[in-house]
Amino acid sequence: MTRRRGRLGLIGRLGWVVQFVRLVQFVRMVRIAGIALMLIVPLRAAAAGPQTREALEARQHKERGQNLLEQGNLLAALPELERAIALDPKDAASHDAIGIILGETGKLAEAIAAFQQAISIDPRVATPHFHLGLAYDRAGRTLEAIGEYHAALRAQPELIEATYGLSIACAEVGDLDGAIVLLRQVIAANPQLAEAHYNLGLHLWERFKASVGPKPSKDLDDAVAALTQAVALNPNEPRAQSALGQLLVDRQDLTPAIEHLHRAETLAADNPEHAYNLGLALRLNGDLDGAEREFRTALRLDPSHALARRSLGLILRQKDDLPAAATELRQSVSQMVLIQQDPVSV
Repeated sequence: MTRRRGRLGLIGRLGWVVQFVRLVQFVRMVRIAGIALMLIVPLRAAAAGPQTREALEARQHKERGQNLLEQGNLLAALPELERAIALDPKDAASHDAIGIILGETGKLAEAIAAFQQAISIDPRVATPHFHLGLAYDRAGRTLEAIGEYHAALRAQPELIEATYGLSIACAEVGDLDGAIVLLRQVIAANPQLAEAHYNLGLHLWERFKASVGPKPSKDLDDAVAALTQAVALNPNEPRAQSALGQLLVDRQDLTPAIEHLHRAETLAADNPEHAYNLGLALRLNGDLDGAEREFRTALRLDPSHALARRSLGLILRQKDDLPAAATELRQSVSQMVLIQQDPVSV
């Protein structure tokens, strides 16, 4: 039910966020295609045996840099880590941390080079492979990202963040079966991760719609269960509320569908898609006045929303307001022509 205005590439969809949270290691949250992933800050390695004065100084700079990075103070962390590398060029953890900073500050090519350098020093460590996979994903180099996620998992099979990233990359290249298997592994390891349930539900639904011949209901039932769990874990996430509502509309279960779609609209009142989707559900449920109101809301938020305008025209025709219906339908046709001519910018 949700329209698409051109396919968004990976660039711009992966964001590097400043907030840190503490797990076993220091981690940072990052999002790919709306999915929370963890950007792992290298752990401080304990000193092994007596150290030279230069080695001690390098370690001090590295620890100060990592402390600053943990606090989100990137500008102050960078020179500390660079000094650590100047004193110890084989410090893979500092190269990895610098890659994180470069990615955070938009220097993607330099970040990739820093992660590659960390890997060249010690290819057995999982986190630089994982970070390089994230960076490749951001650069639209999905197949290379898949290779790095696999490398991370070979080095550390329990690194669930890499499993998560791999599931996203698999979905990007059309491997829904692989993405679904991986997301089930993520959920088994972390059943409270709402985003994993959300994406599992979307992929199951997509696989159901893409299946040829008689459609078994299991994928659809599992999709409903996954999206229901995503909503239960995070009821204030409008995307999950909307997806569950649209799926229930497809199943003709309109009353709960309308409740979820209304909740999505309430949570993200500035998003015209939520109003549009709610309008479609209300129209199917026979509430023409409510549907008209929602289509007008969508158009107020986005006057170029051709599908909302067409739907409004059809509602007005049902209500015998033929002149107004003709105006809206003609304008919707013109807008659809523009979308076909320039699907990305419209």
